[in-house]
Amino acid sequence: MMSLSKSTPVLATEQLSFSYQPEAPQAKYIFNSLNFTLHAGECVAILGPSGVGKSTLINLLASLDSPTDGRIRYQLREGEYIRENKALYQQGTTRTVASRDDLRSRFGFVFQTPFMLTSFDVCYNLGLPLRIKGHKESDIKPLVEDMVRKVGLLPEANWTADKLSGGQRQRVAIGRALIHQPDIVFADEPTGNLDGKKAEEIMKIFMELVEQKHTALILITHDPCIANYAQRLFYLEKIEEAPAQLQAKQWNQQSQVKQQCCHKMEEWLS
Repeated sequence: MMSLSKSTPVLATEQLSFSYQPEAPQAKYIFNSLNFTLHAGECVAILGPSGVGKSTLINLLASLDSPTDGRIRYQLREGEYIRENKALYQQGTTRTVASRDDLRSRFGFVFQTPFMLTSFDVCYNLGLPLRIKGHKESDIKPLVEDMVRKVGLLPEANWTADKLSGGQRQRVAIGRALIHQPDIVFADEPTGNLDGKKAEEIMKIFMELVEQKHTALILITHDPCIANYAQRLFYLEKIEEAPAQLQAKQWNQQSQVKQQCCHKMEEWLS
């Protein structure tokens, strides 16, 4: 297993393009020739108005969908993977076909509405990724006990998921996304269903765990306060009928860029 330094590009796209109907005579591309790099331990926020393709982009980056053209390179602890159209390879001394499930097992996911096994308790839901990977229950138990404390759900540890509030469910989702030591976590509007105070509480827990685990994070959000947790910021913008473009902006607490971002998102949300 490889170690990853902060300079390691754990994910890099090369001329990434995507269309839902690439064979159509006048195929419309959602993205065209996107280039993007994410480094180990880095948090990147991607912002943009509704319908511009943020969720489509995160699905591509997480290998949930296949790119139409271009490629995605993943440099993970388990080795290097290359995603091209419908093919996925693992790069070693030779290139071999790889399983999408194998690649995605190195990722964590947090969504706006997290999936829960509602008849099972908090601890069981937290340990799901480890069970899927075939870990023994004796190995899972101490990891779950540690995580349930870190996400602040020790009093609710034996509650079934159907009794949890929205904020408590997101805490479970965050702990579950990180419990198996993923190289990258993909978070699509992780605080979208929460009010401002609860959203801030969730993000503080999220970022503390990401930092402890040295995990890279791609964060999709509409909220400038949530985007403020990122080290780098990207706008996903669509101009008329052209494919959406990913525009990098330097994120600085005191910069004019942040003010412009907040004004832009106020326009989107108004």
